[in-house]
Amino acid sequence: MSLDWNLTKINNNTEVCWEKNEDGTDKLNPVTESLIWLTMGIGMGSITEDNQSDFYCRVAMYEKLFGTMLSYWKDSKKVSVPITPEDINNHIGLTTNVSKDTDASFRKRIVENFIREQKRKFEYALESED
Repeated sequence: MSLDWNLTKINNNTEVCWEKNEDGTDKLNPVTESLIWLTMGIGMGSITEDNQSDFYCRVAMYEKLFGTMLSYWKDSKKVSVPITPEDINNHIGLTTNVSKDTDASFRKRIVENFIREQKRKFEYALESED
């Protein structure tokens, strides 16, 4: 299934969600693009006035466990950029076709994914020593 998204209900969506490429064409703002993809990772398909703090908490948990969605390179070092409460607030109105996970379902899934990833890293580290 494809990830479908809608930005039209975001206040000032043209300024908030879009940037210009060097050739003058439009591209998604990296924060907007990250939030779109994070809706799948956190199991919440929209940002509303009522759920923005819950959305932020799930994003913060996701980023603590798996790293930030946003980053850039500076002086040959990767710099992580966490999503901020302001980023979430600026994107109230964002919707995707992601179904809402219950809090319990989200926590279970994210912990299981974290454990699976750590076991993979452990096995890879042991293989690398050979």
